[in-house]
Amino acid sequence: VYIVFCAITVMHILGFLWHSVDNHFLPNALLLFDIFSMLCFAGAAMFFYWSIDNLYHKVLKPDAAGDISGLDMNSVESAENCYVFKCEKLYVIFPRYSKIKYSFQKCPSMKDESLTFFANATFFKQLSFTFFVSSALFGKVNPRFHQLSVLGNHAQDGIAYKGAQWHHRPPNAFTFYDGQAHFVLENADDAIKLAAEKGGDGFEGCMVIWDGKKIDFLAAKKRCYRVLTELNGRVCIIESSIAMSYDEFIQSVLDIGVQKALYLDMGGKSAYSQYRDNRNHVINLFSRYPVYFSGWIAFYK
Repeated sequence: VYIVFCAITVMHILGFLWHSVDNHFLPNALLLFDIFSMLCFAGAAMFFYWSIDNLYHKVLKPDAAGDISGLDMNSVESAENCYVFKCEKLYVIFPRYSKIKYSFQKCPSMKDESLTFFANATFFKQLSFTFFVSSALFGKVNPRFHQLSVLGNHAQDGIAYKGAQWHHRPPNAFTFYDGQAHFVLENADDAIKLAAEKGGDGFEGCMVIWDGKKIDFLAAKKRCYRVLTELNGRVCIIESSIAMSYDEFIQSVLDIGVQKALYLDMGGKSAYSQYRDNRNHVINLFSRYPVYFSGWIAFYK
Protein backbone atom coordinates (compact mmCIF):
# COMPACT_ATOMS: atom_id res chain seq x y z
CA VAL A 1 0.00 0.00 0.00
CA TYR A 2 2.81 2.40 0.94
CA ILE A 3 4.68 1.71 -2.32
CA VAL A 4 1.59 2.10 -4.51
CA PHE A 5 0.55 5.45 -3.07
CA CYS A 6 4.12 6.78 -3.10
CA ALA A 7 4.51 5.70 -6.74
CA ILE A 8 1.24 7.41 -7.71
CA THR A 9 2.29 10.60 -5.96
CA VAL A 10 5.74 10.66 -7.57
CA MET A 11 4.38 9.91 -11.05
CA HIS A 12 1.73 12.60 -10.69
CA ILE A 13 4.26 15.22 -9.63
CA LEU A 14 6.72 14.30 -12.39
CA GLY A 15 3.92 14.48 -14.92
CA PHE A 16 3.21 18.08 -13.98
CA LEU A 17 6.87 18.98 -13.88
CA TRP A 18 7.39 17.80 -17.45
CA HIS A 19 4.05 18.95 -18.78
CA SER A 20 4.03 22.33 -20.50
CA VAL A 21 1.44 24.68 -21.88
CA ASP A 22 2.79 26.77 -24.74
CA ASN A 23 6.27 25.61 -23.75
CA HIS A 24 5.86 27.00 -20.24
CA PHE A 25 5.61 25.11 -16.96
CA LEU A 26 2.35 25.27 -15.09
CA PRO A 27 2.18 28.05 -12.51
CA ASN A 28 4.17 27.31 -9.37
CA ALA A 29 1.13 27.85 -7.14
CA LEU A 30 -0.84 25.19 -9.01
CA LEU A 31 2.09 22.80 -8.86
CA LEU A 32 2.54 23.28 -5.12
CA PHE A 33 -1.17 22.83 -4.54
CA ASP A 34 -1.14 19.57 -6.50
CA ILE A 35 1.88 18.27 -4.55
CA PHE A 36 0.24 19.14 -1.26
CA SER A 37 -3.09 17.56 -2.19
CA MET A 38 -1.49 14.34 -3.39
CA LEU A 39 0.58 14.01 -0.23
CA CYS A 40 -2.52 14.59 1.87
CA PHE A 41 -4.37 11.96 -0.14
CA ALA A 42 -1.58 9.43 0.33
CA GLY A 43 -1.39 10.14 4.05
CA ALA A 44 -5.14 9.89 4.49
CA ALA A 45 -5.24 6.62 2.56
CA MET A 46 -2.52 5.07 4.72
CA PHE A 47 -4.23 6.28 7.91
CA PHE A 48 -7.50 4.74 6.70
CA TYR A 49 -5.70 1.46 6.00
CA TRP A 50 -4.22 1.45 9.51
CA SER A 51 -7.63 2.16 11.00
CA ILE A 52 -9.55 -0.66 9.31
CA ASP A 53 -6.88 -3.36 9.18
CA ASN A 54 -7.68 -4.73 12.64
CA LEU A 55 -11.31 -5.16 11.57
CA TYR A 56 -10.40 -7.99 9.22
CA HIS A 57 -8.89 -11.14 10.63
CA LYS A 58 -6.95 -13.31 8.22
CA VAL A 59 -8.76 -16.56 7.52
CA LEU A 60 -6.98 -19.35 9.35
CA LYS A 61 -6.96 -23.06 8.60
CA PRO A 62 -8.10 -24.63 11.88
CA ASP A 63 -7.04 -28.08 12.97
CA ALA A 64 -10.68 -28.72 13.89
CA ALA A 65 -13.99 -26.87 13.97
CA GLY A 66 -17.40 -27.26 15.55
CA ASP A 67 -19.09 -26.88 18.89
CA ILE A 68 -16.78 -26.46 21.88
CA SER A 69 -18.05 -29.77 23.26
CA GLY A 70 -16.26 -31.43 20.36
CA LEU A 71 -12.85 -30.06 21.35
CA ASP A 72 -10.45 -32.99 21.70
CA MET A 73 -7.94 -32.12 24.42
CA ASN A 74 -5.83 -35.15 23.52
CA SER A 75 -5.24 -33.54 20.12
CA VAL A 76 -4.42 -30.26 21.82
CA GLU A 77 -1.88 -31.92 24.11
CA SER A 78 -0.23 -33.82 21.25
CA ALA A 79 0.06 -30.83 18.88
CA GLU A 80 3.64 -30.10 17.90
CA ASN A 81 3.23 -26.30 17.90
CA CYS A 82 -0.24 -24.72 17.94
CA TYR A 83 -3.66 -26.30 17.82
CA VAL A 84 -6.32 -24.02 16.32
CA PHE A 85 -9.98 -24.73 16.99
CA LYS A 86 -12.69 -22.80 15.11
CA CYS A 87 -15.83 -22.35 17.18
CA GLU A 88 -18.54 -20.33 15.43
CA LYS A 89 -17.13 -16.76 15.32
CA LEU A 90 -14.08 -17.52 17.46
CA TYR A 91 -10.60 -18.90 16.93
CA VAL A 92 -9.28 -20.72 19.99
CA ILE A 93 -5.50 -21.03 19.71
CA PHE A 94 -3.69 -23.46 22.00
CA PRO A 95 0.07 -22.85 21.77
CA ARG A 96 2.32 -25.60 23.01
CA TYR A 97 4.34 -24.22 25.88
CA SER A 98 6.60 -25.01 28.78
CA LYS A 99 7.13 -21.33 29.55
CA ILE A 100 5.30 -18.10 28.81
CA LYS A 101 7.41 -14.97 28.66
CA TYR A 102 6.89 -11.21 28.40
CA SER A 103 9.12 -8.95 26.31
CA PHE A 104 8.91 -5.18 26.01
CA GLN A 105 12.30 -4.33 24.50
CA LYS A 106 12.37 -6.64 21.51
CA CYS A 107 9.75 -8.40 19.43
CA PRO A 108 10.01 -12.22 19.66
CA SER A 109 11.27 -13.82 16.46
CA MET A 110 9.97 -16.96 14.82
CA LYS A 111 13.57 -17.72 13.91
CA ASP A 112 13.59 -19.26 17.37
CA GLU A 113 12.22 -22.74 16.64
CA SER A 114 10.94 -23.10 20.19
CA LEU A 115 8.58 -20.10 19.83
CA THR A 116 5.04 -21.24 19.02
CA PHE A 117 2.98 -18.03 19.40
CA PHE A 118 3.36 -14.36 20.22
CA ALA A 119 1.03 -11.38 20.32
CA ASN A 120 0.91 -7.87 21.67
CA ALA A 121 0.07 -7.92 25.36
CA THR A 122 0.28 -4.52 27.03
CA PHE A 123 -1.17 -1.10 26.45
CA PHE A 124 1.13 1.84 25.84
CA LYS A 125 0.62 5.38 26.97
CA GLN A 126 0.59 8.08 24.28
CA LEU A 127 4.02 8.06 22.68
CA SER A 128 6.03 11.06 21.65
CA PHE A 129 7.06 12.01 18.15
CA THR A 130 10.68 11.30 19.13
CA PHE A 131 9.75 7.72 20.01
CA PHE A 132 8.28 7.04 16.56
CA VAL A 133 11.11 8.76 14.68
CA SER A 134 13.84 6.88 16.57
CA SER A 135 11.97 3.61 16.04
CA ALA A 136 11.48 4.21 12.32
CA LEU A 137 15.05 5.35 11.65
CA PHE A 138 17.04 3.06 13.93
CA GLY A 139 14.68 0.15 14.58
CA LYS A 140 15.02 0.55 18.33
CA VAL A 141 14.62 3.00 21.17
CA ASN A 142 16.27 3.54 24.50
CA PRO A 143 15.10 0.58 26.65
CA ARG A 144 14.43 2.87 29.61
CA PHE A 145 12.23 5.09 27.46
CA HIS A 146 10.40 2.03 26.13
CA GLN A 147 9.92 0.66 29.63
CA LEU A 148 8.28 3.87 30.87
CA SER A 149 5.91 3.80 27.89
CA VAL A 150 4.40 0.46 28.94
CA LEU A 151 1.14 1.00 30.81
CA GLY A 152 1.50 -0.79 34.13
CA ASN A 153 4.31 -2.59 35.91
CA HIS A 154 5.81 -5.67 34.32
CA ALA A 155 8.44 -8.37 34.84
CA GLN A 156 10.83 -9.84 32.33
CA ASP A 157 13.31 -12.65 32.99
CA GLY A 158 13.06 -12.22 36.75
CA ILE A 159 13.46 -8.43 36.75
CA ALA A 160 10.63 -6.10 37.78
CA TYR A 161 10.11 -2.86 35.86
CA LYS A 162 7.98 0.12 36.74
CA GLY A 163 5.77 1.29 33.88
CA ALA A 164 3.39 4.18 33.32
CA GLN A 165 0.62 4.53 35.90
CA TRP A 166 -2.92 3.30 35.33
CA HIS A 167 -5.57 5.97 35.82
CA HIS A 168 -9.01 4.80 34.69
CA ARG A 169 -9.15 1.57 36.77
CA PRO A 170 -6.98 -0.57 39.07
CA PRO A 171 -4.90 -2.95 36.94
CA ASN A 172 -5.14 -6.72 36.86
CA ALA A 173 -2.27 -8.99 35.87
CA PHE A 174 -1.03 -12.19 34.30
CA THR A 175 2.14 -13.86 35.55
CA PHE A 176 4.04 -17.05 34.81
CA TYR A 177 6.64 -18.65 37.06
CA ASP A 178 7.58 -22.09 38.36
CA GLY A 179 5.83 -23.57 35.33
CA GLN A 180 2.43 -22.18 36.34
CA ALA A 181 0.22 -19.41 34.94
CA HIS A 182 -1.60 -17.00 37.25
CA PHE A 183 -4.48 -14.66 36.46
CA VAL A 184 -4.62 -11.92 39.10
CA LEU A 185 -7.65 -9.75 39.83
CA GLU A 186 -6.34 -7.71 42.79
CA ASN A 187 -2.95 -6.45 44.03
CA ALA A 188 -1.44 -6.59 40.55
CA ASP A 189 1.71 -4.71 41.57
CA ASP A 190 2.46 -7.30 44.26
CA ALA A 191 1.86 -10.10 41.76
CA ILE A 192 4.41 -8.60 39.37
CA LYS A 193 6.99 -8.31 42.17
CA LEU A 194 6.38 -11.93 43.16
CA ALA A 195 6.82 -13.10 39.57
CA ALA A 196 10.16 -11.27 39.39
CA GLU A 197 11.29 -12.76 42.70
CA LYS A 198 10.46 -16.21 41.34
CA GLY A 199 12.49 -15.54 38.20
CA GLY A 200 9.41 -15.33 36.00
CA ASP A 201 7.52 -12.89 33.80
CA GLY A 202 4.30 -10.93 33.96
CA PHE A 203 2.43 -7.81 32.95
CA GLU A 204 -0.54 -5.71 33.99
CA GLY A 205 -3.69 -5.37 31.96
CA CYS A 206 -7.47 -5.40 32.14
CA MET A 207 -9.43 -8.47 33.16
CA VAL A 208 -12.65 -8.68 31.14
CA ILE A 209 -14.05 -11.94 32.56
CA TRP A 210 -13.75 -13.18 36.14
CA ASP A 211 -15.57 -16.12 37.72
CA GLY A 212 -17.60 -16.52 34.54
CA LYS A 213 -18.91 -12.95 34.65
CA LYS A 214 -18.27 -10.02 32.35
CA ILE A 215 -16.28 -7.05 33.63
CA ASP A 216 -17.06 -3.68 32.02
CA PHE A 217 -14.29 -2.37 29.83
CA LEU A 218 -13.90 0.60 27.49
CA ALA A 219 -13.55 -0.77 23.98
CA ALA A 220 -14.43 0.08 20.40
CA LYS A 221 -17.91 -0.94 19.31
CA LYS A 222 -16.96 -3.18 16.40
CA ARG A 223 -13.59 -4.74 15.64
CA CYS A 224 -11.64 -7.96 16.13
CA TYR A 225 -10.86 -8.78 19.77
CA ARG A 226 -8.30 -10.98 21.53
CA VAL A 227 -8.09 -12.28 25.08
CA LEU A 228 -5.63 -14.37 27.04
CA THR A 229 -7.49 -17.06 28.95
CA GLU A 230 -7.51 -20.61 30.25
CA LEU A 231 -9.66 -23.41 28.90
CA ASN A 232 -9.67 -26.99 30.16
CA GLY A 233 -6.57 -26.27 32.23
CA ARG A 234 -4.55 -24.87 29.29
CA VAL A 235 -3.57 -21.23 28.74
CA CYS A 236 -4.78 -20.19 25.31
CA ILE A 237 -5.66 -17.26 23.08
CA ILE A 238 -9.20 -16.57 21.90
CA GLU A 239 -9.83 -14.19 19.00
CA SER A 240 -12.91 -13.13 17.10
CA SER A 241 -12.72 -14.42 13.54
CA ILE A 242 -14.72 -11.44 12.26
CA ALA A 243 -15.40 -7.89 13.41
CA MET A 244 -18.00 -7.81 16.17
CA SER A 245 -19.05 -5.67 19.09
CA TYR A 246 -17.24 -6.01 22.40
CA ASP A 247 -20.39 -7.29 24.12
CA GLU A 248 -20.94 -9.91 21.43
CA PHE A 249 -17.34 -11.09 21.68
CA ILE A 250 -17.39 -11.40 25.46
CA GLN A 251 -20.69 -13.27 25.36
CA SER A 252 -19.27 -15.67 22.76
CA VAL A 253 -16.27 -16.31 25.01
CA LEU A 254 -18.52 -16.88 28.03
CA ASP A 255 -20.67 -19.29 26.00
CA ILE A 256 -17.76 -21.69 25.54
CA GLY A 257 -17.14 -21.88 29.27
CA VAL A 258 -14.35 -19.39 29.92
CA GLN A 259 -14.14 -18.34 33.59
CA LYS A 260 -11.43 -15.67 33.42
CA ALA A 261 -9.88 -13.70 30.60
CA LEU A 262 -7.43 -10.83 30.25
CA TYR A 263 -7.79 -8.39 27.36
CA LEU A 264 -4.84 -8.12 24.97
CA ASP A 265 -4.42 -4.79 23.17
CA MET A 266 -5.64 -4.98 19.57
CA GLY A 267 -5.59 -1.36 18.40
CA GLY A 268 -4.09 -0.70 14.96
CA LYS A 269 -0.54 -2.02 14.79
CA SER A 270 -1.07 -3.92 18.06
CA ALA A 271 -3.18 -6.52 16.24
CA TYR A 272 -0.07 -8.03 14.66
CA SER A 273 0.63 -11.58 15.83
CA GLN A 274 2.17 -14.83 14.59
CA TYR A 275 1.91 -18.51 15.40
CA ARG A 276 3.62 -21.68 14.18
CA ASP A 277 1.30 -24.34 12.83
CA ASN A 278 1.86 -28.07 13.06
CA ARG A 279 3.51 -28.17 9.65
CA ASN A 280 6.06 -25.71 11.05
CA HIS A 281 4.71 -22.85 8.90
CA VAL A 282 4.68 -19.36 10.41
CA ILE A 283 1.22 -17.78 10.12
CA ASN A 284 0.48 -14.05 10.38
CA LEU A 285 -2.85 -13.30 12.04
CA PHE A 286 -2.92 -9.70 10.82
CA SER A 287 -0.83 -7.54 8.49
CA ARG A 288 2.69 -6.76 9.59
CA TYR A 289 3.36 -3.54 11.47
CA PRO A 290 6.49 -2.00 12.98
CA VAL A 291 7.52 -4.20 15.88
CA TYR A 292 9.10 -1.64 18.19
CA PHE A 293 6.04 -0.13 19.85
CA SER A 294 4.68 -3.06 21.85
CA GLY A 295 5.07 -5.38 24.80
CA TRP A 296 4.71 -9.00 23.78
CA ILE A 297 3.51 -12.24 25.33
CA ALA A 298 5.32 -15.26 23.88
CA PHE A 299 4.82 -19.00 24.26
CA TYR A 300 7.87 -21.28 24.10
CA LYS A 301 7.80 -25.06 24.02
